[in-house]
Amino acid sequence: MKKIFFSATATVIYFALQSSLFGSLAGTKPAKSSNSFDQYHQECLQRVSKQGLAIDVAKDVCNCTMMKFKGQYNIQQFKAIVQKSKTDKASARQLSKVGETCFEKVLYEE
Repeated sequence: MKKIFFSATATVIYFALQSSLFGSLAGTKPAKSSNSFDQYHQECLQRVSKQGLAIDVAKDVCNCTMMKFKGQYNIQQFKAIVQKSKTDKASARQLSKVGETCFEKVLYEE
């Protein structure tokens, strides 16, 4: 039962994170800050918390993904891979794997 819950919840979080990535960096929403990492983080928090996660869990997931992205990419690389992920499944999977890893870490940490 826990695995089914995790799988369903992970899917919801995956789509929330993908929406944050694609929405914030594609310019579909007004920028809330000048840095796309910060913008991603803000939108991630909003979208993930709307999916029913407690705000502290949402913060942990979004903080984790943002820090991993910052550790792997500079801002130009991050924007480029997000753009590429719209048409390239391998790039999309590369990004979503970070969110999944963070979600698992946060979920099983508690």
